[in-house]
Amino acid sequence: MEPTPTQTGRRHKDCTVCGETVETEVLPVLAKLVIDKVEAEAGSVVRVSINIQNNPGVLGAILTLNYDPALTLLRAEAGGAWSTLNLTPPRTLTNSCNFVWDGLNNDYSNGSVLVLTFQLPDDADVDTVYDISASYTYGNIINEDMENITLGIENGSIKVIKIVGDI
Repeated sequence: MEPTPTQTGRRHKDCTVCGETVETEVLPVLAKLVIDKVEAEAGSVVRVSINIQNNPGVLGAILTLNYDPALTLLRAEAGGAWSTLNLTPPRTLTNSCNFVWDGLNNDYSNGSVLVLTFQLPDDADVDTVYDISASYTYGNIINEDMENITLGIENGSIKVIKIVGDI
């Protein structure tokens, strides 16, 4: 059974003579990127983090960011994770832009790799959900041995809510 981003896997070695399992190896949970799911009022500015969990060690990565075109991406900043890697943001913050990290040694830290600041439309309806996703091409996330790393991705969103204050 192969591991997933939420469950360990198992690999069995069977005896070639009798067919019985002689060894079982537990495979670790796969690393994954998780994009925050947040709530905010129409017209507000909101921060959304892209976080890594179960980091196996990353030397370099190229992530493509996609988001609902009704959102405006105001800023993108390095998070606390992957702090030993150099982040090269895109020249312009547009939909489908690429973020590039590179370094000299694997970074094993978990947590926020990228913090995004979005402006919500002033006329956004309550309960509207704006999707935010990340993707990568196989081979664009590697470790210091130049081996490909597979990451699961859990996409995020911004949901428009109405905050009722004190009267």
